[in-house]
Amino acid sequence: MSKILVLGLDNLVHKFKLEYSDYIKVNNVSFYILKKNISINDVKVNFDKFSRIIYMNNSFSKKEYNFFNSFDEKIKISYFFNEESINLNFKNNILWGIPHPTNKLIKKNSFLQISLEKIIALIALIIFSPFLLSISIIIYLTDGLPIFFIQKRIGIGSNEFQIYKFRTLKKSTPKYMKSSDKTNDYYTRIGLFLRKSNIDELPQLFNILNGTMSFIGPRPEMPFIVKNYNYLETFRLNVNPGISGLWQISKAREREIHHNLEHDFLYLDNKNLIYDFLIILKTIFKFLR
Repeated sequence: MSKILVLGLDNLVHKFKLEYSDYIKVNNVSFYILKKNISINDVKVNFDKFSRIIYMNNSFSKKEYNFFNSFDEKIKISYFFNEESINLNFKNNILWGIPHPTNKLIKKNSFLQISLEKIIALIALIIFSPFLLSISIIIYLTDGLPIFFIQKRIGIGSNEFQIYKFRTLKKSTPKYMKSSDKTNDYYTRIGLFLRKSNIDELPQLFNILNGTMSFIGPRPEMPFIVKNYNYLETFRLNVNPGISGLWQISKAREREIHHNLEHDFLYLDNKNLIYDFLIILKTIFKFLR
C-alpha cells in the first residue's frame, strides 16, 4: 500500500482530516504539523518512505519550491494553500490539490497560434455581430447603460489589461464581490441567462484580438488578488489567460478561482495544441448542454 504524508500548518491539516476522514481510514496516511516560521529544510522527516507528499501552507516561497523540486519523481507532490480549497466535494475532479509543476518549461503560445486565434476571433465577431448587437439592445432596454462590464485583470507576464464582458449584474451590485455571494437577486433580467450560458464572455473575443487573452488558458485574476500570490501561484502568469479552460468548465467554477488553482496547474503541465482543442470541444459541449 502506498504511504501518504500530509505535512502542513495545524489549521490546514485539521481541515484536511475532516474532509478526507473516510479516505484516511482505509489508507496509510501520516501527518506532520508544521510550526509557523520553521524552514522546510529543518523538518525531521524521512521523506523517502512516502509515495505522495501533500504540503499545506498559506505561503510558498522559491526556496520551498526548490526543496520539493529536488525529490525523486516517484514521490508525487501536491499543495494546498488555503482551507477553502480543501473540499471533499471537489476531490473527484482533480485529486489532492495543486500538482507540483515539473522542471520542463511551460509551453507558451507560438506566433502561429496567436495569429490563428486572432483570425478566428475576427471571423467570429463578424459572424456573431447581429447576435451581439441584439444582446446589447436587450441589456439596454431592460437595465440601461452600461452594456459592457469592464474590469482590470492581470495577464501574461503580470501585465495589467481590461477584460470585456456583457454586464449581467444590476448597477447597485458591489464592485468587488465573491462569485459565491451572487444570488439571483443581483442579476439583471437577462443577466442570469447570459451568465449560465456563458454568452456574457463573448466580448472577450476583443481581448483575443488585442492579444491580452487566448481561447484557452487560466482565468485572469484581479490585481489585488495577484498582489498576494505566493511563488507557485505566479506560474499562472507564464501563459495568456483564457476565455475557457479546465477551471471554467468544471464544477469548481461555482467557487473562487484562487481556491481551485489545481485545474490551472494541471493545464500548464499538459499544455499543447491537442489539449487546447479538447478543452474547446468540452466547452462547446457544455454550452450546448
